[in-house]
Amino acid sequence: METKQFFEVFNTLSVDEGLNLLFSEVDVKKVTVNRNKTILRVYILSDHLIEKKDVLRMERLIEKQLMKEKAVEVRIIEEFELPDSYNAKTLMDTYNDSILLELKESYPVLYPLYKKAKIRLVDDESIEITLPDSTLARDSVPELSALLERIFDERCGIFVKFKFNYEEENLSERAREKDIMLEREVAMIAYRAGYETDFTAQINEAVNDIDNNLSLIDEEPVQDTPEEKKESKTKPDRIDEKPASEKDYRKPLKRSDNPDCLYGRDFEGEHISLNEVLGDNDEVIIRGQIMTVEEKPIRNEKTIYMFDVTDFTDSISVKIFVRNDQLDEVRSSIKKGAFVKIKGMVSFDTFTREVNMGNVSGIMAIKDFRNKRMDYSVKKRVELHCHTKMSDMDGVSEVSDIVKTAYSWGHPAIAITDHGVVQAFPAANHTWEDLWKKESDKRKEAGDEHPDCNDFFKVIYGVEGYLVDDFKHTVNDSQGQTLQDTTFIVFDIETTGFSPIYNDIIEIGAVKVRNNEIVDRFSEFVNPKKPIPYRIEKLTSINDAMVMDAPTIDVILPRFLEFVGDGVLV
Repeated sequence: METKQFFEVFNTLSVDEGLNLLFSEVDVKKVTVNRNKTILRVYILSDHLIEKKDVLRMERLIEKQLMKEKAVEVRIIEEFELPDSYNAKTLMDTYNDSILLELKESYPVLYPLYKKAKIRLVDDESIEITLPDSTLARDSVPELSALLERIFDERCGIFVKFKFNYEEENLSERAREKDIMLEREVAMIAYRAGYETDFTAQINEAVNDIDNNLSLIDEEPVQDTPEEKKESKTKPDRIDEKPASEKDYRKPLKRSDNPDCLYGRDFEGEHISLNEVLGDNDEVIIRGQIMTVEEKPIRNEKTIYMFDVTDFTDSISVKIFVRNDQLDEVRSSIKKGAFVKIKGMVSFDTFTREVNMGNVSGIMAIKDFRNKRMDYSVKKRVELHCHTKMSDMDGVSEVSDIVKTAYSWGHPAIAITDHGVVQAFPAANHTWEDLWKKESDKRKEAGDEHPDCNDFFKVIYGVEGYLVDDFKHTVNDSQGQTLQDTTFIVFDIETTGFSPIYNDIIEIGAVKVRNNEIVDRFSEFVNPKKPIPYRIEKLTSINDAMVMDAPTIDVILPRFLEFVGDGVLV
């Protein structure tokens, strides 16, 4: 997957030194916007943990500096590739404050529960969480469990099983009253925000009768009947049910003999368009083409296999869990460009804040359902002005796709005329050669021993050139000197990135030319006082060890200016 560094994408963003250090080596996987263009999502990948408070700070800075004239909310979706030294304990120790902050910001119902929870590490893959026993706590555990699993599994790549216990709190009468009031208040907030819990169904009655509920505290507790005691003993104190995600990857990959079945079971039924999907926990059938595929390895030889599907009315993300020994089979069939029909549950994901599909019961291979555009004209045209993606800020199409399309439409030729460049010529020629080879083989099979390409489809090679104004001065501040009798300096610099504002110089190289001869050279490393990003290291072949002992720019720059002297910089 092609990525860009964070400050390449947001190259005009001004941040403090701390945020710059945290995000300087972070990669941006993709940037998306919702249909109404009110939410901008930035998906990042980092090899070090970034606390939630710093992620939220970065979101606000982007909104304030780059979106100040637009009502756009920025959401950064993090993913971490952590070293093997991280496990359930070390991650919980270092990241628990971030989990609390995330709950406080986005999940007001879960925050007070988790804040009062007792957390105990059972082993390297299990964490036990004990909550105060209440109706609200029992109603909220499934959502809290799913959220924690996603933070650990999907965001951090560490598989953890969460087990929940409940215990009665030894509270004073006043504290119990405050807790009941707090539960009612939280439930009301949840009700108004649209959260659905068993507890919120009781709100109207509870609000009207709070005094009566509180007065029950002073009464003697009602004794359970023998039947009720027996029933209560059979109820589990903890939730040990394995999450649906864990059940998924323990199933066999295919449970059908149908050759078109790629995953799960085969199925029948009518599909719906993606622009009709509402995300209200319905089981639906969709169809589409796979646009992107991503794998997220987690612990215990398991992988989250995620892919985006479009039916050209809208798009949706799909996620399945597979064992690593199934990956080759999944990769060979569920891959980019494939057309599939999928049956599963669509829901609004509170973690990514998007509608996606999970609990997939089946994936079937289907044929390309697109209606391909054709040219049915009797007299075919020839396009003489076509730009490819090589035309900067002007074209987006691959030249090979353009050539193949013109040929399939029956056009006799196509002209490639990018503005100012000819880089598309080799690819256009290779595409033409592939097309001619197929046509030549057909003609030979038909009896033509020496097929002639003169009557075959042609590629016309051109360019949209630029004119230079003969009367415009191309040299500023000229004193009538020539390069022959002037000393000039040809120099080059390497930096920690591509921004002249936020990145620093790591090397200056120059030569001094006099009378068309190199008379002196200058080459110095510069210590930028910050890590050199991995991508810059690969591009320049300069690493941290090479600049670690070098002087800083305040020392090197005067040396360079002394080297320049009265020469002219070019």
